[in-house]
Amino acid sequence: MKDFVKENERILTEWKRKYNDDDNFADDGIMFRGMFYFDGANWRRDKSGEESALWAKAPIRILYLTKDQNKGGGDAWDVRGETYHYPDENTKPEENLFYRKYAFHRNLVYTLYGLSLTTPNKMIQYDEIVDQKALEYSDACCFARINVKKIAGSRSISNNILRKYLENDRDLIIKQVDCLDADILVCCGYSEVEGNLIIDFLNSNGYSFNCVEPDWVYYDSKHNKVAINTWHLSARISSEYFYTEMIGAYHKFLHECPSFLCVTRK
Repeated sequence: MKDFVKENERILTEWKRKYNDDDNFADDGIMFRGMFYFDGANWRRDKSGEESALWAKAPIRILYLTKDQNKGGGDAWDVRGETYHYPDENTKPEENLFYRKYAFHRNLVYTLYGLSLTTPNKMIQYDEIVDQKALEYSDACCFARINVKKIAGSRSISNNILRKYLENDRDLIIKQVDCLDADILVCCGYSEVEGNLIIDFLNSNGYSFNCVEPDWVYYDSKHNKVAINTWHLSARISSEYFYTEMIGAYHKFLHECPSFLCVTRK
């Protein structure tokens, strides 16, 4: 069985050597599924050692591709340890309090739930989702998240800077995407002016994603992979609209192409 975690670590090590900037380098990949711990500011998770096996047998592999990490003036952190629990040491993770204050958390947890559980015959509606259940699902589901720019930044990044990193780190980004071999690639950062730089990048580097549901769902029939064209997860857009538009388009795609879910693993 392929060791996804070990291969991903090799790629990250090569990437770190290139920049030699450990304080600002944000490791990422398959989310950790070990014990919870409080780091003084947030509830995080340790490695379990089972991440590669869980990813290998996941019924559908979902990868979120985001731009870069907003380190907020501090050091970068390992994305894989993130959780979406209320950041209070006296409020234990098992109490399942969702820290939905941030749009980023809310949109990620909700869309992860919707993409995972929507089928050709059933769309998970926004008003069906219970925060507690969605949070529990985000804890249990094996998914991955990577930033295409590994050097952490601040609250925003211009498309010109993003292009520079996409070009400079082209080979490493593709190595990591290929390594993780996800079925659904949620490509965050769409803009009305310039479209989706991440989908454009993938299509220039071995993939052939064609739009099948206007504005949202792109399908690469050769690789049997879906790319979701969406805004930044922190976009100032109604959470219900964000979710309903994305999952509605995905549901329509599944209804028209149910064979997508018949995943054959290598």
